[in-house]
Amino acid sequence: MKRNPLESFACPRCGDIGSLTTKAVNGRSYFYMKHYLGKDENGRSKYKYCYLGPVDEYLYVSKTTHPREAIPLTNMANLVRDLEYLIALSNFITQNASALANAIRRSKRYYLVDETIKAVEEASQALKMLSEMFEEEKMIEEI
Repeated sequence: MKRNPLESFACPRCGDIGSLTTKAVNGRSYFYMKHYLGKDENGRSKYKYCYLGPVDEYLYVSKTTHPREAIPLTNMANLVRDLEYLIALSNFITQNASALANAIRRSKRYYLVDETIKAVEEASQALKMLSEMFEEEKMIEEI
């Protein structure tokens, strides 16, 4: 069986090639990766499913785990979720800088500031390269 490369990709949970599917359970939709395992002794196709999370967001976890930071926990199929998390966390840091400074002083973990600055600078460089790439793509599309 040939797979359409646009419909099949590596599963973020197990790394095997599969296709993204949704299932409805109790009125909510959830993402799963469907992996073809071959045929059984009766000639029927066998599949393995990897759970990736809800189509929207984890309602309970988002309300209880990160209420201060307002970071919604989304599913593994959301390939841009890391950028969404980074934006929410950046907004939280900007709005709570003095409280963070006091927490760092109390914990005496001053090194975290330098490590965070280094990590953010590296991420910023990678995002700048993405931005330049997308600008070039937009210019090509406009032609």
